[in-house]
Amino acid sequence: MYQPGMTTDRQLAQIRYQAALQEAADARADRQTRKAEPRPSARKLVLALAGAAPVALWMAWVLLAR
Repeated sequence: MYQPGMTTDRQLAQIRYQAALQEAADARADRQTRKAEPRPSARKLVLALAGAAPVALWMAWVLLAR
C-alpha cells in the first residue's frame, strides 16, 4: 500500500539512524583512546610504599627517641 510521503519519512529515519550509529562509533573510539593512557599499576604502588616504609620507620624512631 502506497502512502504519500512515506519514503521521505523512511529516508529521514535512515539518516537519523546512521547519525546515531556514527555518534556511538565516535564515542566508542573516544573511550578506547582514553583507555590507552598509562596508569600506575597497583604493584608499582605497593613497591613504592614498601620502599618508603623503612624510611618512615626510621623517622619515627628518630623522633620518638628524643
